[in-house]
Amino acid sequence: MPLDPQVAAFYARKKTLENRGSCPLTIEQMRQQADAAFHDRIERTDIYQTEERRIPTPEGPIPVRLYWPEDRDYLPILLYFHGGGFIMHNLASHDSLCRMLAKKGRCLVVSVGYRLAPEFPYPAAVNDAYAALQWASQNASIIGGDAQYLYVGGDSAGANITAALCLMARDRKGPSIRGQLLFYGTYGCVSTEESKSVRLFGGGDYVLPTPMLLLCEGLYTPLGMDHKDPYRYPGRAADLSGLPPTFSVTGEYDPLRDDGETFAQKLSEAGNEVTQIRAPGMMHGFLLYWYEFDRAQSILSQAGRFLRAAKEPKS
Repeated sequence: MPLDPQVAAFYARKKTLENRGSCPLTIEQMRQQADAAFHDRIERTDIYQTEERRIPTPEGPIPVRLYWPEDRDYLPILLYFHGGGFIMHNLASHDSLCRMLAKKGRCLVVSVGYRLAPEFPYPAAVNDAYAALQWASQNASIIGGDAQYLYVGGDSAGANITAALCLMARDRKGPSIRGQLLFYGTYGCVSTEESKSVRLFGGGDYVLPTPMLLLCEGLYTPLGMDHKDPYRYPGRAADLSGLPPTFSVTGEYDPLRDDGETFAQKLSEAGNEVTQIRAPGMMHGFLLYWYEFDRAQSILSQAGRFLRAAKEPKS
């Protein structure tokens, strides 16, 4: 279908703004531009409480931000991993989205500030994710959560980290994960050269042009690594069985669409419970603009129901 009218209006404004400046050339410039576009002050949805902490990992402490939607204990917990191509974004960039997930899912969200490439290439981010999972499981009752209802999720690069984390937790026999949210991720199922959606939407007219995609992948991936490593490329894992229920979202106009939908299909074929939604007329990263796009709000409502389903009594 055509671009969603709200997305078309977004691009009209975006191109006008882009004409006023130059494209970033360095990683630091890209990070600065990302920080200017996404930060704590964007659509600060009211929520009961937030708190920033630093949690331990084997390689040093990392920051997290906690979001409580209400004043009660034994909330489901959602560990969330932000997108940004493995090289940018942070807790502030996804503050608005995490607030919405906490409200829609009626869950305690723990947003994880994992280490970024190229300073910290793979497997730093996945190792941080697993350490955060262990911390959340061990400290659930202290922070007002319920370790029996532990979810993980992420967008774009964060979805890759999420999928890898589920494989790692399965392989290491825990902590147990109740479900995963995968928002327009990259998994290594379909190569850039083979992907129809990359050919259609990676030319620069939409979010995530192909050169940017390749740059991010290259900076995150160490030279000479095994390209069948399932924690780097979850879509290439030899065994995808025994994974938690999955709520997967792709965008119709997203270069990563084919990779994401192929991964969802592989998960389903391996015997896992999968809900796959293609958001019509939407581009990569659209959930960060939930306050502009009605379809983004609808997706977040569905994600919230997925997070609540296991704990709330069936009507």
